[in-house]
Amino acid sequence: MHTHFQDGDWQAAIERYNVSVALPKELIVPGLDKTRKTLSGNIPNDQPNVAGKSFEQVLSESKSAEATKLRDAIVQGRWTVTQVMEAFLVKAALAQQVLGCYAEIYFDRSLQRAKELDALLTKSKDVAQLGSLFGVPISIKAHLGLEGSGSDRGFVFDVLDQESTDAILTREESKSKDDPSRLTDSTLALLRKQGTHVQTVTGHAISMLLEQGAIIIAKTTMPQSIMQLDTRSNLHGQTLNPRNVHLSPGGSSGGEAASVSSGATLLGVGTDIGGSVRQPAACVGLYGLRPTIGRINNSGTRTTMLGNEGILGTMGPFARSLQDLELLTSVLVKDSTRSDPHLCPPLPWTGFQKPTVDAGKKLNVGVLLDDGFVQPITPIRRAMHDVIEKLQASGKVNIVYVNPADYGERGWWMARQLYFMENGELLRSLASLTGEPLMKLTEYVFSPPVHLHSASDIWLLQYQREAFKKQFWQHVFVNGGGKQALAQPLDVLLCPAAALAAARPQQIYYWGYTSLFNLTDLPGVTFPVAGYAAQAEKDKAFEATKGGKLKPSISDLDQGTIKEYETYREVFENAPIGLQLIGHRFREEELLGTLAMVEDIIGNKK
Repeated sequence: MHTHFQDGDWQAAIERYNVSVALPKELIVPGLDKTRKTLSGNIPNDQPNVAGKSFEQVLSESKSAEATKLRDAIVQGRWTVTQVMEAFLVKAALAQQVLGCYAEIYFDRSLQRAKELDALLTKSKDVAQLGSLFGVPISIKAHLGLEGSGSDRGFVFDVLDQESTDAILTREESKSKDDPSRLTDSTLALLRKQGTHVQTVTGHAISMLLEQGAIIIAKTTMPQSIMQLDTRSNLHGQTLNPRNVHLSPGGSSGGEAASVSSGATLLGVGTDIGGSVRQPAACVGLYGLRPTIGRINNSGTRTTMLGNEGILGTMGPFARSLQDLELLTSVLVKDSTRSDPHLCPPLPWTGFQKPTVDAGKKLNVGVLLDDGFVQPITPIRRAMHDVIEKLQASGKVNIVYVNPADYGERGWWMARQLYFMENGELLRSLASLTGEPLMKLTEYVFSPPVHLHSASDIWLLQYQREAFKKQFWQHVFVNGGGKQALAQPLDVLLCPAAALAAARPQQIYYWGYTSLFNLTDLPGVTFPVAGYAAQAEKDKAFEATKGGKLKPSISDLDQGTIKEYETYREVFENAPIGLQLIGHRFREEELLGTLAMVEDIIGNKK
């Protein structure tokens, strides 16, 4: 599970770690990992990646039931939990070989828990009292707290044994304080506080899953540093998208997205500090929720930015249906104040709350076609256009087109600085302490405007953040992008979940469509638009219409995004399209209920 380290030998440390988490030999299919090995090498920037075959061909019979239906089948005696686990563990082993989505799969642990649940089911006199996730296979992101499991944040440093970790930090502490290479005392203290590879506690939200009978069969991959919308690290290689293996599943919860989308698990739990649940969910055709900070208890998470309150992260659920998303959210939110009342408000989950719509009151939906800084690519704009038309035609929705002003650009530059107010020293040190090189997108997140802030700089930046949140709420939800208040504030805001659909590996730089709502702490849910995907012929036809024309290039990031899609249309073919609904703080039940209504209107049946 963990590995020893010898100075400078980070590659050997990875090899030893991989041996410790290797799949059982009987589940290895020769050649199945060919695509992943190809894409984990050097990825050219000037030509598409075309190696491999689709995941559907490999697992053609792996279409999975919804979690609620699987649970019912188990408690009604159609299958035993052990039978279910054996099947899903095989799926997970296949998914790992094709997609590389797991940090570790818990074969023995999962089967032992399955036997315990089968025994409990046999003794139970009232199956209605069994947990709402009884026997359901779930995956969780690699840094979430599960006692006895390994944890990592995409760095080799994270999987070292305690002896090696202590030796590295002690060596660093022994350097003269005049040595410019020495880490600061505060950075060293934070490294000591970040926890060990083998976790000693189960976080509150994860314990709620276990209380409801879930079986956590695996922990999933994330990128080096977490802070990317791709999933690639020296430790785990490149994770691939099950809907199109030439593309990334997004990030940083890309392993979760790949696992659930592949059907190897039915539900998943990731984290979101800049879009890391919503963007990967959109990339693979799933539902993903980023709740308001505090709605889910984050205890037990091995974070990369301990103590940084510039922008806070939160856990968030992945699911294959809106019904399952609501179910999983209700469990994650359960008793959030039990152990940490200072972290979470006492807000019990109340279930879907669909809006009341009649002749006198329509649903007020704001529409953000683009954020004024980076335009979404054509298939996303095409999906937005058609969804808006259906909402308008329903007679139940009032559409308000929101002028983004300069909030997209300002929000992006502000968020970049808030993530790394100490110039990224803590994350850089996780690589430098082992000699592991920084990856391309890790280096990008540390580039300007990121710099070292003084204490007064931090105060000013956080003051500006709070002012921005108030101004954004007034401009968008109260004024609808105009100069005067609307008669009725917006109920939700409809917008893209990203500027790109699923991106080519290591080719996504802009997070603004999701990080904007981390900055303003507004809950957001992404949903797949049934029947819509990147399709070159349909996209070209849409671009020829009046409503499909792009504006002149807005920024360098905008120009790069457009060029990426136009150059590699054939690689993006059939990439799923997801959109995003943004709601009011702490009103996640209303947000999901509104999405249910929107899906009814647009006929969003997968």
